Amino acid sequence: MPSKPLFTAAHTRFLRLSATCLALSLLTALAGLSGVGASAGAATVTGSVPVGQAPWGVAVTPNGQYAYVTNFGDNTVSVISTATDTVIGTPIPVGVYPEDIAITPDGSHAYVADPGTNDVRVISTATNTVVGTPIGVTGSPYGVAITPNGQYVYVTSEYTGTVNVIATATNTVVAGPINVGNTPREVAITPNGQYAYVANNVSDNVSVISTATNLVVQTISAPGGPDGLAITPNGEFVYVSEADADAVTVISTATNTVVGSPIDVGASPYGLAVAPNGAAVYVVNGGGSSMDVISIATNTVVGAPIDVGSAPYRVAFTTDGTTAYVVNNGSNSVSVVDLSLGITSPSTGSVTASESYSGQLTTGGATGAVTYATTASSPWVSVSSQGAVSSLATAPVGTYTTSGTVADAAGDVGTWSFTLTVLPEHGPGLVQGYWEVASDGGVFSFNEPFFGSMGGRHLNKPVVGIAAAPGELGYWEVASDGGVFAFGSAAFEGSMGGKHLNAPVVGTAADPQGQGYWEVASDGGVFAFGSAAFHGSMGGKHLNAPIVGIAATSDGGGYWLVASDGGVFAFGDAHFDGSMGGSHLNQPVVGIAATPDGTGYWLVASDGGIFSYGSAPFRGSMGGLHLNRAVVGMATAPDGQGYWEVASDGGVFSFGSADFQGSMGGQHLNEPVVGLAAPFAAAG
Repeated sequence: MPSKPLFTAAHTRFLRLSATCLALSLLTALAGLSGVGASAGAATVTGSVPVGQAPWGVAVTPNGQYAYVTNFGDNTVSVISTATDTVIGTPIPVGVYPEDIAITPDGSHAYVADPGTNDVRVISTATNTVVGTPIGVTGSPYGVAITPNGQYVYVTSEYTGTVNVIATATNTVVAGPINVGNTPREVAITPNGQYAYVANNVSDNVSVISTATNLVVQTISAPGGPDGLAITPNGEFVYVSEADADAVTVISTATNTVVGSPIDVGASPYGLAVAPNGAAVYVVNGGGSSMDVISIATNTVVGAPIDVGSAPYRVAFTTDGTTAYVVNNGSNSVSVVDLSLGITSPSTGSVTASESYSGQLTTGGATGAVTYATTASSPWVSVSSQGAVSSLATAPVGTYTTSGTVADAAGDVGTWSFTLTVLPEHGPGLVQGYWEVASDGGVFSFNEPFFGSMGGRHLNKPVVGIAAAPGELGYWEVASDGGVFAFGSAAFEGSMGGKHLNAPVVGTAADPQGQGYWEVASDGGVFAFGSAAFHGSMGGKHLNAPIVGIAATSDGGGYWLVASDGGVFAFGDAHFDGSMGGSHLNQPVVGIAATPDGTGYWLVASDGGIFSYGSAPFRGSMGGLHLNRAVVGMATAPDGQGYWEVASDGGVFSFGSADFQGSMGGQHLNEPVVGLAAPFAAAG
């Protein structure tokens, strides 16, 4: 390929401004000759919002209410209300030539890179004013990204080929400069917060920074002039726009290698973003006036290009994925792209426990077949490649309401919902299964899908527990430092990883009614994330023995903590029904599990002894029997009439209605098993 001109970052900016002026002149000359295209496929451009001169970056607040746009040409930031798609208030003055912008996960502040003044400005979203003093970052800051825990801001500097790290608590540079490649542009951080990827435009590569050490751990070739970066919600892939090659390259985060061939897109792709549902990547083509859509399932461009404004630079989504905001550098505007489809589908269905259900989704206004969907709360309903709603397997008796998103062939997104009622089965027993997790993060699945694990990957601290996501389509692992690893439909909602803990984390429980989870530490401290609400803890209080586990009530409105002496502490709507605290134990208690209706619980000791309280029935135990290894946890059967125990060698012992589905007992393990999880029960 031809060599790059040796322009400095300043020269590049002047060229961009000149191109902007030329584009504005051409638009003015052609205004009377042609109308502006409004849509492509099912995506519809519903509006064009005038902003400042030569807009550059865009970020949408986590609540989806506002879009913040940097105006490179007049040194301001415009704020767009997504409810009305109009600019509110007056432009916010920042530094000189503001470029990229990022908003903290709590939505309280926006960080703006100002290369003309070599600093980063902080905007309070509550007042829409710059707060504090400018944060000095030499070398012409360009890209900005914030870690998922909101604690650090990573800023690239074009001139010096470096990255600096700002602590949001003090708004000071706390690490760096980290040497990366030549002319770094955008930076993106993985959902688990462990790595930052940097696109080095002139040196044709991507640097991978470990956020734990703030050192470059790998460099990946990207020979087409990388500019923009976007990481999939599951953290598996990085999509890199290569402006010189008119292509997008895909990097696997597991191996940090390029997968497949470059994906051809429009002229000079700059910014790109992954749809929140993980279905597609939207790429803006700065050399024209269009946006391409890449299907993540096939890594091919689908549908026709979406017509937007002139020289689009960046794109951002509302959190529900129904609207995209595209910054048009050449037309001083932001295009509003409506991606919602208006899905219609059969809303209910019923089967017996051994049957399956199928139906047909209809995508209102969509062109092409339905190609992708995700489910939310039920394991039994999914969407196939042609839009058929079908059960994944036979289902336990009950009613399951699920909702999700679906994208057509152009990658445009709509929402759907479905309720499946499973009637009593007169044949074989209920479908059951469980997952074991080892201290190295390895997961072993039995009659349940495997969604991935941390086995074979570097961990700062050992894994200590596992919790199943509602819907049987995913799970979370938690480590003793509070780090959380999400797989399948289990969404990462934050963690205590990298934060100070008074005592190590020892367990986790999922919110049965949403996307959230709790962590519990050995001192009884509880940390809540996502939909999981904080109801109290034993942190800072006297304990006779350390806490070893947590279990949630069926509505997520409370939880129980259990200590190794069998003491139980109830919070929220969790009812205290008794404990072994103060009683003689042959061996320490190691876990707790709740009944599916939340009216009782079991404790399990390391010798396999079971203690039942409330409505939890005693169905037997391993107490007094020979064990090859100590029991480390337990989980509840779906109907609440049985339970499983698991030992550190992976051996599983089943009681009552809990069917034995297999185990790792007698097999080689790299590290000991530390926990067990099963779906449809509030297991701790």
